[in-house]
Amino acid sequence: MEPTEIVFAEPIKLGTAEYPSITLREPKAGELEKAEASGSGYSSIITLAHLVAGVPRKVIEQLPRSEFDKVVDFFGQRQS
Repeated sequence: MEPTEIVFAEPIKLGTAEYPSITLREPKAGELEKAEASGSGYSSIITLAHLVAGVPRKVIEQLPRSEFDKVVDFFGQRQS
């Protein structure tokens, strides 16, 4: 699994910081465990993305659906 950069249509703002993109990589076993423990469905994907990308969880929580779908597709866990 190659790292993938997801560039946002508009930067995500959190306090004084701006996040124009995130880079996702293959998760490590411990990150998968933490994501699973955080809940199921989208909650676990949000946690996994925040751990893997190294950004605050709030950044992932603020993604518009179209951007979040790219995250979901990267991890191969699209929910209906």
